[in-house]
Amino acid sequence: MTMNKALVAQIRDALEACKGATVMTDAAIARVAGVENALRCLSTLVEDEKHCNYANYETFLVKLAIDNSKGTKVDALELARAHQGIELADALKDYVETWTQAGKSNTLAGDLLGAALGAVDWREIAGELTGEIAEGVE
Repeated sequence: MTMNKALVAQIRDALEACKGATVMTDAAIARVAGVENALRCLSTLVEDEKHCNYANYETFLVKLAIDNSKGTKVDALELARAHQGIELADALKDYVETWTQAGKSNTLAGDLLGAALGAVDWREIAGELTGEIAEGVE
């Protein structure tokens, strides 16, 4: 996500520099218009990356799955009490990979699950669980 935002800023800066040029050919004007259109599309993608206030769809699904089962919620909160920060994020990742048996089979489904779990923002989930403990929400 951060890389996309940095890319958008870099493209905007380059476009402004081009627009400031004293001589612009019709081809250069058309090229700038094309880049501006691509920039609008990229900006939309950057804004759309969030899903229900989570970093992405995969993070949302994992947090939803944790919250929707009493057993997984209790386990996740126990991990949050025992760990903090990156250590908690890593512990959550290991827990969910074990729970879902991700990577246990050489199948398309196993590979897709592994890829989806690789996109999860574990730090975000760790932060939410830590916040829930601090607020007494359990």
